[in-house]
Amino acid sequence: MKNITAIIALTSILLCSCSKEDVQSVPDASRLIRISAGIDISQTTKAAITNGVLPSSRDIFVASYNRTTGQNFFPCTRFSYNSGLWSSDKSWPLSGTLDFLAYSPGASSVTSVVWGTEDVTSSVRMTMPDNSATQEDILAGCAAGRPANSSVEIEFNHAEAYLTFAAKASESYNASTNRGITINSITLKSAYHSGTVLAGRSGSAMSFTWSGLGSRKTLSVPGLSAANLTGTVTALGKGILLPAQDEVGFIINYTLHNGKDVAGANVNTTLNYDWAPASPIFWEPGKKYTYTINITLVGITITPSVSVWTSGINKEIKL
Repeated sequence: MKNITAIIALTSILLCSCSKEDVQSVPDASRLIRISAGIDISQTTKAAITNGVLPSSRDIFVASYNRTTGQNFFPCTRFSYNSGLWSSDKSWPLSGTLDFLAYSPGASSVTSVVWGTEDVTSSVRMTMPDNSATQEDILAGCAAGRPANSSVEIEFNHAEAYLTFAAKASESYNASTNRGITINSITLKSAYHSGTVLAGRSGSAMSFTWSGLGSRKTLSVPGLSAANLTGTVTALGKGILLPAQDEVGFIINYTLHNGKDVAGANVNTTLNYDWAPASPIFWEPGKKYTYTINITLVGITITPSVSVWTSGINKEIKL
């Protein structure tokens, strides 16, 4: 699965020796690990990252393990954006074979972060609070078996599922004649919106396991206001980020514009369409689920589709 949002290139040109129990916290300033601004930092939206851009509001947390010496480095080192780059006060070990694990939550921090024991890069477990309103992404990635004197790339993967909606109608909306269809809202009937995710590393591959999903609630598609449909499929709102879970149904609130009466007043009817999956699937981490709505004179059809949630052109973040 290549749910790529960004690439971290870890360059070992920045080296220092470390004891088994400690990591140099204030090394020579010329050898500090830095992340250069190799990406577009102008976008700081809290919405799902869909174009490969990592907003400057996001922090990156990195752990490293020297499998040659059995030493853990950086069990939770924060790289924060400041003056054109992401930076930290740590330095890489001088020698050995290194494994890496990194994660990046949204601007609202995840809680109860626990790295793997013995080897901190084996996993990281974190709790996502109620994400129904904030709608922030959780990213994690890894690399394994890298010599300390070579560069390393980490591909970030999405820990959540991404739901999107689109629609068209057999008759395009016409304001002058008051004919057509408007979708007013789409609401998931009962979905989990918080939980704990275990991001595990197996070699250079990531896996995500969700548990403790808490309560359910109805969730409206964010950014969706009244949308007048045309004969062309058009995206509705911004999509919804959710922890992995079984698919649930949703309610479409829509208005039929039925022309005008003899006095010239608009004749409209607002209805709800209740959709439930015939055989629910499992919404997986890192997958994008699109529900295409088609409203015609004979009824409404819903066509689901699924794809890998890629995030556009890869952007490098260089250390």
